[in-house]
Amino acid sequence: MGLSEKAKQLQRTLENLWENQPDDLRLRDHLEGVRRDEALPGLTWFWGPELYRRNRVVFREFILAHFSEHVREGRLFARRVPWSEHGERLAGWLTATRSHRDPWLTRKLLRWKFAKEPWGLDWEACRNECLRDYQAADVQAAQGAVLEEYDLSFEL
Repeated sequence: MGLSEKAKQLQRTLENLWENQPDDLRLRDHLEGVRRDEALPGLTWFWGPELYRRNRVVFREFILAHFSEHVREGRLFARRVPWSEHGERLAGWLTATRSHRDPWLTRKLLRWKFAKEPWGLDWEACRNECLRDYQAADVQAAQGAVLEEYDLSFEL
């Protein structure tokens, strides 16, 4: 599904900010100007990975506050943005959150990855990937990290 004109405009605005504002703290201040834009949550797939890559410490609070896997239309969330529409970009972000031991964001991304339409999660696929990741972990601490990432309110 294509982006609305409002979302395209916000995407161009964000790209312009990234290109023209090398200082991360000033960029964070500029982002406060777009935080109320109704298109922002629906573009998490776009701005989230970029801000996390740029400076995960400075932008983490903004990311967590505005993270959404849904496109907003007016005051309602109209539809979920399928992971598959932006899978490569989101998978790279998931890898980064895991490598930086960021379980809060990792869980949000895993919920998105295993989201099932219209609601809920594909628990079987989630459990299978958790098992693969757990078995691939070579030390007990890494296994514990995997279990923490997959703490998605279901029984293993």
